[in-house]
Formats: sequence, C-alpha cells, structure tokens
Amino acid sequence: MILKSFEINNNFKITQKFKIILFYGENEGLKKDFKNKIRNEYKNNEVLNYFQEELITNKKLLINELANQSLFSQSKLIFINQVNDKFLNFIEEMKDQVDSNKICIFSSLLDKKSKLRSVFEKDKDLAVVPCYNDTEQTLIFYVREKLKHFKGLNSQIINFICSNSNYDRLKIINELEKIESYFLTKSINLDDIQILLNESKNEDLDQLKERAFLGDTLKTNKLLGETYFDPQEMNYFISKINFKLQRLLEISIQRKENKNVSEIINNIKPAVFWKEKPILTEQARKWDEEKITEFLNKTYKVEKDLRNENITKKEIIVKSLLQEICVSATTSS
Repeated sequence: MILKSFEINNNFKITQKFKIILFYGENEGLKKDFKNKIRNEYKNNEVLNYFQEELITNKKLLINELANQSLFSQSKLIFINQVNDKFLNFIEEMKDQVDSNKICIFSSLLDKKSKLRSVFEKDKDLAVVPCYNDTEQTLIFYVREKLKHFKGLNSQIINFICSNSNYDRLKIINELEKIESYFLTKSINLDDIQILLNESKNEDLDQLKERAFLGDTLKTNKLLGETYFDPQEMNYFISKINFKLQRLLEISIQRKENKNVSEIINNIKPAVFWKEKPILTEQARKWDEEKITEFLNKTYKVEKDLRNENITKKEIIVKSLLQEICVSATTSS
C-alpha cells in the first residue's frame, strides 16, 4: 500500500498498522526524518540496525532476531539499510514472524520495474513511502518550523542554513542538530550561525572515518545511517582516508625497528594534535603493513570509480569502503 510522505507528516499514527514499511527514494534527509520519528514513536523498543549485505551473507540472522524475544524490551524496532530487489526473498518469511516487532526498510531509487517496490505497493499489509526530493520552499518552511522556538530567527538565517546546505534536507537536519546543541540559550544570530556551520562542516565525516579505523562496528554502522555524504566532497573525503592510511603505514614501518608506538606518534611529521594521539595509537595497533597496503590499493580504485559513477552510486561506494575498513580493523593483525 502506498503512503504519501505528506500524509505521514500530517498523521504519523497511520504507520502503526503496518509492521513492515519500505522507505525509498533519493531524499536521504526525508528518510532520516522518518527514521527519527519512528525511533521516538517506538522509544521503548530495542533498536537494531542492519545492512542488506550482512543479512544476505547470514540468512538466519534476521529470522533468529524475530524469533527470539528481546532481553531489553517487549518488542524490537529493526532498521534495514541499503536494500534493493535482492531482499525480496526475505519479505514473505518476515511477514509471518514479525509479531509485535516493527521493521523499517530503507532503499535508494527503486524504479517502476522494481519487484520489491511492486510487492509493497500491492500488498495491503505492507506500506511503501516514496521519498522524493524537496523544493526550495518546502525546505524553507521546514527550517522555520524546526527553529521557531529560537529568539532572533529571521529570513536571513533560514536562507543561509538552506543555501549553505545546498538545499539538501539531510545536510539541513545535521546542521539543525548542531544549532540545537550549541545555542543552549535558544537565542540565535546570523554571525554565530555562519561561524558554527562553516567550522563544523566536516566533523561528522571525520568521526565516521576514525570509528571505522578503530573497528568500532556499532558506532560506524550508526554513523553510516545518519551522516550526510556531500557528493561534491567525496573525493576530498577519500583523500583524507588515504592520508590516514599513509600515516598508519609510516608507523607500521617504524615499528619494525622495535620503536614504541607512542614514541613514533610523538615524533611523526606533520605533528599529530594531542587530542588525536590516543585514537591513532589504538588504530596503529590494529593495522599492519599488509592490511594498509591492501586498502591503499582499494582507495585508489575508489577514487577512479568516483569519477565515473552517478551521485547515488558514489555514496554506496564510499559507505562500502568504510564498512570494509571497519571489518578489517576488527580482525587481528
């Protein structure tokens, strides 16, 4: 059954009668908005995050989760990300075992020929929500509604937030979260907003990169589902991953000379900022020369692929690389 996004925004309770909902489309910000609303609606449920590929690799994982009762709550809220038509075989089996749980599936573009989309559109027990791109006016209204409790809010601030985010809802959501966290007095002005948003532009991606190199699976998967990937900055982001690998390679080579990791990091050039030293030290213990060389080759290939692929595919390529980095960091060197 098809549900329009504006219908859900006007009356979110209409989603309650569907135990499995598919959200698809190019509007990643709208999907994140719905994900946050669902979390709030089912805040007493145990929340689980999966990606399609890990469920296909381990086909019993999802069915076992549905069959086993949660240790933390009566029901589970399960998010399944980066789904396509390969996931179709899971649907019938899931329908019979959902019980009191809630499953939300997130996908990129699904064209009219998509079998997965077709199943959800035709089945009255399933719901599908197309997430199409916003207009400039809908985003201006969105920002105004989100910040209306702030003193000093005006059209200049709203227009700056929208234009600085390239009129992308996902990026706007991230910027609004920073504003909420920073301006505790609930009073804002344009100068401070400009400083805050321009300085924090790359913080989310940097945090994601660091958690992936640490092998922090839970945090990496959470950030992968929440972080905005600006198509214009992906090559720059890959260059930062490459720089991290080069640093780890230099440390790994010097360790062969029986040097202490902390000593190497204290003397490495360019100098490491003191706050970054503990993280880099832990990362260095997880990455040997063989793994680093393998991923230097992979980043080189990704850089080539990014020059040729469309915007949607670019994000998938970068996210897949980060998942591989995280998995590799968890395996012993």
